[in-house]
Amino acid sequence: MEKFEVNILGCGSAVPTARHMTTAQLVNVHEKVFLVDCSERTQLPTHNE
Repeated sequence: MEKFEVNILGCGSAVPTARHMTTAQLVNVHEKVFLVDCSERTQLPTHNE
């Protein structure tokens, strides 16, 4: 069986709040990265300017 990694980026909120991002998971399989069940906000860069 091949190994893979799942990272929870956000959970528990349909609308982003100060404490919770919307639901999203990052799956890494053989160094290929996939966003799963992610909202539009998750797909945008999340850095401070």
